[in-house]
Amino acid sequence: MKEEDHDKIRDEASQIIENFGYRANKAHCAVEAKPPVLWHKGKAAEYILNHNFGTNWRKEVKCLFAGDDTTDEDVFELLQ
Repeated sequence: MKEEDHDKIRDEASQIIENFGYRANKAHCAVEAKPPVLWHKGKAAEYILNHNFGTNWRKEVKCLFAGDDTTDEDVFELLQ
């Protein structure tokens, strides 16, 4: 695939995703299809931490999260 075709392919993929009712989120060299629910990586991380360490995990557990994309921002916000 030619690099000059990337934008066209990304836009077409986004349109297909949105036609099925999902949200198209641009990620690093990818398009992420997100379902139409209020759920994201931050909520998933919070669920896992609550489930494994209890709701008081913020005072009892130290967390480290490494991310490299805008799709990770929700987790960074949760862990601030």
